[in-house]
Amino acid sequence: MKRKYNFRDNAQASENKGKITKVCAYRAQRLASVGVEQEDYVRAAFPIGQRFSYETLTDTSISITPVKDLPYPEMHKAIYKALDRGLIVPSGCFMNAVYIARFLKNLGISGVRCVEGYYKTRYGWFLHRFNEYNGLYFDATGEFFSSTPLTEIEYRPVRIYTAQELLVYSVACSLEKDRCYNQYYCTSLPHKSQYDNPLDDGYDVFYLDDEGLFCKQDKTIDIKA
Repeated sequence: MKRKYNFRDNAQASENKGKITKVCAYRAQRLASVGVEQEDYVRAAFPIGQRFSYETLTDTSISITPVKDLPYPEMHKAIYKALDRGLIVPSGCFMNAVYIARFLKNLGISGVRCVEGYYKTRYGWFLHRFNEYNGLYFDATGEFFSSTPLTEIEYRPVRIYTAQELLVYSVACSLEKDRCYNQYYCTSLPHKSQYDNPLDDGYDVFYLDDEGLFCKQDKTIDIKA
């Protein structure tokens, strides 16, 4: 006989059309174990139609600061240490940017944010995620792993997030894809034909619209530049 498990609802709830949505204690415990904070349990567990926060950027070209030129020695030392330990990985920009921001915060360097946008190498435009700190943009993934020199890469930022917001988004995508409580890192951007590249399949099933609402991607709808 299949045993039924009943978990007491004790997590923070959000209101939806006068109804209360609750996250059971078991799920709340699992969400907490991957770094989701209590006030974000509902957004992570039931993301469709939920709102996520970001700032919209200009979608124009910017300059990138090499990691060695970041303002604090502790910053670039920590990033190089993470690289040496294999914690920053090739083709892992969506995860790397979040990891770097959270890692530096744990070292007492707060204010590092994550930027969603595109970069252009000799092979065309690619979806990309990198970091920003006090107005300086830096890209550990591109700098350490791209075959194109950093000085020859064009960057266009579109949105900027806190690392925690993207962590919640990644867990939400994981749950929607039935990947349990892993952190599935992918872009949050809607499809834009302006940046189409047959070598880049980075658009995901899910994205955030202009209002920050969690939606399903439809590539037949073109978001004009």
